[in-house]
Order: sequence, then structure tokens, then C-alpha cells
Amino acid sequence: MPIAEFWIAFGTTVLLVAGVGVCLLLDKRRSLWVDRRFPGTGRAPVLWGDYGATGYLEHRAHTNQRLYRLFKARKWPVGGAIQYLTPVVIVVDQRAIDFVLGDECIKIPTVRGNGEVIASWTDFEEEHYEAMLNLAMAESTNIASTVSVTGTELDVKSIVEQYTVRVLLPIFFGLQYEPSLEVAVREMLHECAPSLLWSILSTALPAMGSTMGRILDPNRLACGRLEELMFSTEREPKSGENFSSFLKRKTTQVDWTEAVSFDRNKRTLLELVRNVFYIASGTIIACLYEIASNQGVQTRLHEALQHSTDSMTDYLDNVIGETLRKYPPVHEISFSTLTSNRLPDFDVVIPRNTRVIVPTYALHRDPDHYPSPLCFDPERPALRAPHGAGKPYPSFYRPLGEKAYVNGSNFALLMVRVGLSNMLVHWRVDLAAGSPRELEVSAEGSIPYTSGKVRLMITKR
Repeated sequence: MPIAEFWIAFGTTVLLVAGVGVCLLLDKRRSLWVDRRFPGTGRAPVLWGDYGATGYLEHRAHTNQRLYRLFKARKWPVGGAIQYLTPVVIVVDQRAIDFVLGDECIKIPTVRGNGEVIASWTDFEEEHYEAMLNLAMAESTNIASTVSVTGTELDVKSIVEQYTVRVLLPIFFGLQYEPSLEVAVREMLHECAPSLLWSILSTALPAMGSTMGRILDPNRLACGRLEELMFSTEREPKSGENFSSFLKRKTTQVDWTEAVSFDRNKRTLLELVRNVFYIASGTIIACLYEIASNQGVQTRLHEALQHSTDSMTDYLDNVIGETLRKYPPVHEISFSTLTSNRLPDFDVVIPRNTRVIVPTYALHRDPDHYPSPLCFDPERPALRAPHGAGKPYPSFYRPLGEKAYVNGSNFALLMVRVGLSNMLVHWRVDLAAGSPRELEVSAEGSIPYTSGKVRLMITKR
């Protein structure tokens, strides 16, 4: 018995010491910026820091915006915060933004999925551009012309999503659209809210691919749906090559089943499909809502669309550009520093191995950069006139990411241009009694996306 009592006492002591050590480590982590005398939020809550307390109530873009406004009110060029257990720095000042986005700020190279899949998609876009354009033209015309009622409130969100799915299915999977098939696609596209543990681990370890990561990953079920669609044999494939068959032909793997089953491939493919869907659908939905709220813009755009001239393209691009300004699909640009970086003109040093965030969403809605930022104005000079030393845009106007746009964004913008052109030729959209007062963003998902229905009055022209 004395031996048993010894081991019980010893085990209890070890657990207590380990518990105290973890508590001290967490306390040190949440006080990191205070201890370094770095401008920041102060002592953050344990585990979730400055993000998790509201992370299930608001999208992270809104959390970044709240912190950005806090730091700007204090006239700081940058501000430190704690994202779960990870220290982050939010950049506020324009000069600091120019520095961190430039080559002088030494960054850790970012791994964005499987390079072979990404390169194959680029090749597929170039090789099948005409087919992709024709499909988007046909499906958008079909959707726009077959709205069976006129002068009635309709949920444009569901209409736009059906158009996007009709294009995605043949392009990515070679499948004809079926209403029953749309359910499987939506289940694949739906981004589940991550658990707190997954949020902490994935933030601290962005490249996490361990067994624990696969078990906790909220996208594991969506990856299963993706695999089912890629290997579907119950339906007749649509004529013409699709990305699944193209990738199979291009892959260097001997066994295609093993290549697609590999988690990194599936996650990259899933991210690619989601990017196309959410960027295309979200931008079209937001644009239709804004022109329904601004009839002068809609009238001018409709007149321009009736004439196939450069002015049509210019003004449509202005409308899309302003939509992306107000509703940027990529709400932040983030990276980790490889070395410590002293900000020019400021007595502030960003430590190495720190995640730096340029809050695009907050900057796009800052009245100092865009007067009346909630007003929809396609003629904003900052969107089209030179800014600074020969720059066409402010350095922070990057609604689709940093130097290279996010995967699939070029195809998504093609769908946006074609879809809006055909819909607005056939429709007039107006606000209705059931229209939202403003577009609400779901707290879930990496890309800010409209939640709930978007009911507008659609009248056939």
C-alpha cells in the first residue's frame, strides 16, 4: 500500500506542476504585448484572446475592423492583439502598410495548398477559356430569361447560387445539373463553424496536417462529398473535358485514386471550388442588392449594357470594382515575419515569427480613405485614378488578395461579369418590403458571405 500511495502522490504532484506550468505559460502568452511594451489591447482573455469571445457571433473581418478602429483612435501605426494563442499585429498606418506589403519586410514563404493542383488549374483555365466563357454565357442567359414571374419578390441569392452551381458542375466534375445533385454540392460548399480547439491549433500551426488535424478538421465531411462528386459513376458526364479529368491526365501520380484521396489534394480542390463559388455568388448578390438600392447606377449600367462598347466594359468594371471595395472576398492579407522588422518613420519593431494582418475589409470602409464608405459610388476616384507615386490604386485596395489573387478568382470574376451582364439585360431589380436593410455577413466561413435570404423585386424588361 505505501508503494501505491507513493505513486498516487507522485502522479498528483506531476499533474499539479504541469497544470501550474500551463497556466503560467498561458498567462505569459496573453500578456505578451504588455510585457514587450508594444502598443496593443493589453492582457487578453485566456485561450481565445481578442478574437474567440465574439468569434461565434461575428465574422473575423468585423473583429479585425473593431481592433483596427481601436488602434487608429489611439493614433498607433500598428497594434498588437492575441488571436487565440497566437500573437498578431494589425497594421493601421498607410506608410506601415506600404512597408509590410513590400519586399523590405522579410516574410516566411506561405504555402497555399498543393502546388501541382494550383498549376494544373492555371493551365486548365488557359486551355479551356472559351468553353468556360460560353458555358457561363449560356447558363446566365438561361437563368435570367427563365424567371417565370415578374414584378414579384424573389430571393436573388438562391437564383444566383443556382447559376453558379450550374457552371461549377460541368467545369469541375463534368456533370449535368440536377436539383438532387445541388444538395450534395451545397453540403460540400458549406463551411462548418470550427471548434475552439481547431481554431486555436490551425491558427498556431497553419500547415497542420497531422492525424489530429484531420480528425478535428471541420472540412473532413466536405472533402468526402468532393470525392463522391469526382468519382460519381451514376450520372452521364457532360461532353468536353472537365477539371477532374484534366487533373487526372496531368497528375504525376501513378494511381489517380490515391492522388485525389491524399488530404492535401482534396483540401486544395475544395478550397478552389469554394473560392469560385463564394467569390462569384457573393459579388453578384452584393452587386444586385446595391444597384437595386441605387437606381441611378442601375439605369446607367443598363443603358451601357445595351451598347457593346468600351464604355459598357468600363462602367461595368467600375460597378464590380466598387462592389469588391465594399464587400471584399479576401477580408485580410496575412503572413508571418521571418525576422524582426523596424517600421520606417516609427519607433516600433515587429518581432519575428509574428503574424501580420492588413485588415482589407476595415481599410475599405475607412472614411479617411473612402469618404462615405457605406455609400455605393462606382465613380470613386480612389478606384480608378492614380494614387501616390504612379500607383493605380491605394496599396490596400486588394479585395482578392496580395500579389497573386486567390485560386479561382479569375474564373469567378469571369462569371461575375457575364452573369451580371445577362441578368441586367433581362431584369430590373428594386428593393421590396422583404429586402434586408443591409447585407449581413455570416460568422462562419473564411470568405465573408451574405447570410439569410436577399429578397428583391424583379421585373422583366
